[in-house]
Parts: sequence; C-alpha cells; structure tokens
Amino acid sequence: MYCNEKCRETVVQMNEGREVDLESMMNASGSIANKKLTDLAVRARKSHQDEGMTFVANGRYFRINFLNVADSRQGCMLLMVLDGKQYEDQEQQEKYDFIMRNVVSIYDCIYILDFKQDTRTVIYSNLPYEKVGAVVNGLHEFYEDYSPKYIHPDDVNRWFEFIKRDNYIKDIAEQRDVSFYDVFRVKHPDGSYKWTEFQIVLFSDIQNRRALICEKPFYIDRITEIFKDKVKKAKPGEEGYNINDDLMTAIRHHSDIRFFWKDKNRRFLGVTDAFLKYYGFESQDVVLGKTDEDVGWHIDDVPFKSDEERVLEEGEIIRKNVGQNVVDGVTHYIAATKFPVYNNGEIIGLMGYMIDIEQDVESQDELKRESLIDPVTGFMNAYGQILTLTQLDDN
Repeated sequence: MYCNEKCRETVVQMNEGREVDLESMMNASGSIANKKLTDLAVRARKSHQDEGMTFVANGRYFRINFLNVADSRQGCMLLMVLDGKQYEDQEQQEKYDFIMRNVVSIYDCIYILDFKQDTRTVIYSNLPYEKVGAVVNGLHEFYEDYSPKYIHPDDVNRWFEFIKRDNYIKDIAEQRDVSFYDVFRVKHPDGSYKWTEFQIVLFSDIQNRRALICEKPFYIDRITEIFKDKVKKAKPGEEGYNINDDLMTAIRHHSDIRFFWKDKNRRFLGVTDAFLKYYGFESQDVVLGKTDEDVGWHIDDVPFKSDEERVLEEGEIIRKNVGQNVVDGVTHYIAATKFPVYNNGEIIGLMGYMIDIEQDVESQDELKRESLIDPVTGFMNAYGQILTLTQLDDN
C-alpha cells in the first residue's frame, strides 16, 4: 500500500506534528497495523463501498474509512478518511473505556514494559504480592531471575528464547506494532504449575519504546480435548493414572541425589538435575544414548562395566562400590550404587546413584577407608599413601 503527500500531511497533523513513516507501518509484514489495514483495503476493493474500522494509535482512538474510487489491473486507488475527533465525544469515549475494562478482565496480569526507562509497571494483577502501579527496575535482570523462581524446569529454555532482547529491539526500531505470544507452566503461590499464556504487544512508538505484556490462563485441557484420541494423560483418581510418572519428574528436578538410569545395553536413558550439575553439563542430551565408555569420565572403565553387567545379567545389587572419575580434569573418588529395574519379571535396565566421597561423605570412616584401599591387592593405594604421608608430615 502507498499513500500520497496529502495523506502523509494529514497523518503527521493528527500525530501532533511528529513525523510518521506511514507506508512502512502499513506494509510491515506481520504487524498488527499491516493486517488490519490490509484486511480493510481488501474489503473496500471488493465491495466498492465505504468500509471502516476503529484503530488505536499513540493512546488515541481513530476511525479509518477506505473507499475504492478507481481500479486497474495492477491495483486500485482508495480514498482514506481519518477521523480522530469522533471519539473525543464523552459518551463515545466512555463506551470504549467500558469495553476495554471488560477486555482487561480476561487477563490475570497486565504490565507496561518501558525499554527506554528499563522498567516494568503493574497495570493490573490478581497476584497477592503485586500492587497496581508498582514499578520494577531492570527488565533483563527481573525476567532472568523470574525463570528459576516460577517457570517449570522443562520450559526454561523456551522462556529464555522468548525473553531474548534481540527478538524485540529490531521491531521497536522499525516502529512495528508486532505481537508475540507463547505458553509456559508457571508456579503459583500454592506450589502448583499452571499453563499460562504470555502475550507481548509492541507499540509503534519510537520515542517511548514501550510494550504491553499480558498474562492469562491457558486451558490446555480444552485444547487437548480436541485431540483426545492422540493426547491422553490420566490425572490422579482417574483410571490409568500412574503416580510414578509424577514422582520421577519431582526426583529428576528437585532431588539432591545424583540418580541415573540406563537400558539393557548400559546406555543412559536419563539423569537427575543434580547429576548434571555435578559434571557441569547443561543438558542431559550430553549423555543420553551413551555408555560410560562413550562419555569417557572414568579412569578405569572395567570395574564400572563389570558391575553393570552383573546387575543386568544376574540381577545383583551393587552397593557403594568405589571407583574414580574425572570432573573438570580433577580426579574424584566416588561410590556408586546400582540395582536392576524389572518389568513383568524381566530386567529391562538399571537405576543407580553415585556420591562423591570427599564432597558428600568425608565424615563416614568406612567409605573413606575403602577409598584408600586397592580392591585387588587389599593394600593401601596411591591416594591412601599420599594422604597418609601428608598427615604424617603435618604431625
């Protein structure tokens, strides 16, 4: 869409003398203005009648009308009537304010993000710890800190992608009134996680560089009901519900124990967050589908492999067997416990956990003594000799 000089002058006048790149705004692909104005233009071209709509810009209501006055093979010419005075009438203003108040009620929270001032202001919130008008300084720090407190661990990576500053700066600089949205599981005051939709609407206001962020419940159950034959997950009390799934999720994310579980071929199927943290891994993708030998973190793979083969082939439970691994180039003594996992009487894999003897159980004499003894010869190993010599030297 293109506009003539008279149209540009009218828009600048109605924008209180400030320049407006109207063509860029109308033709910005993906923007709200582009979609609304294009739809209106298409309607006017087809109907050859006056077509109008209400448009909001810079906090004001405008009435825009298009009328098709000339056609050609390449396009058409539209007469645009832009009226900003119609809504200055008190009664009309009150009607639209009433509508907006009711629209607001469908959201749980509404905030104004001011990228220029680097602030977030509460416009509306049903959260007990937030007050209308409250201002938070430092947008990046606030939303970075928001994720570990409130976003479900499985959604954190998507959340960081959603709040990435680069997603919005370009659109703001180009005065595009684009909207973004995504859904995340958010922790509520009662400790439960609920699906929540976040919608960000950028204002095409280059001077102020602001955005509106709205939050409302996302009723995923209603959506999955449409695909109930493909998406089924039983709830507590329902037939087919298995609490073990929820228990495993809780253990995986919140336990301090370094659990891991493997298939019959000794390949990792999953690990807890504590396990990842110990080795300095950001994601379990680093180990999934691999054996210990593939990962290469043991000084001697043979004892660990032998233990796991006995678990998988004989059903033996291995308790606190001591070995050595390497973390960030440093040798650590660990004690691993492993046990078989059964299904219908058949071993289908193993589960286990490990502890770092120096970090976790230094006060337990029995395990510490085992770490000083070579399991083959029964004599003190190199680590035990060094530790003993150090103690003698101190005395």
